[in-house]
Amino acid sequence: MKKFLLTAVFMVFVTPANAELYKLYVKRLDTNIYKDTNTGMIIETQFCFKWATGEEAVLKYEKYSYDNKIIFDDGTTCAVKNLR
Repeated sequence: MKKFLLTAVFMVFVTPANAELYKLYVKRLDTNIYKDTNTGMIIETQFCFKWATGEEAVLKYEKYSYDNKIIFDDGTTCAVKNLR
């Protein structure tokens, strides 16, 4: 019973952060620099070698998170360093 109560209290006070998901159409401009063709937003990645010419992608982003990433149509993922 004591273990159950501790688990319940822990679950109430610790909530996972929810990253936002954004649908994009990205084009590669340069090494580690991509642009969303709809909004004009610039996405700076890290060690990303994916060639993109307007393909659909999903941006998983949460401000101040170190787990931000872009997920391309073919399943390739790249870490996102910055959005401009």
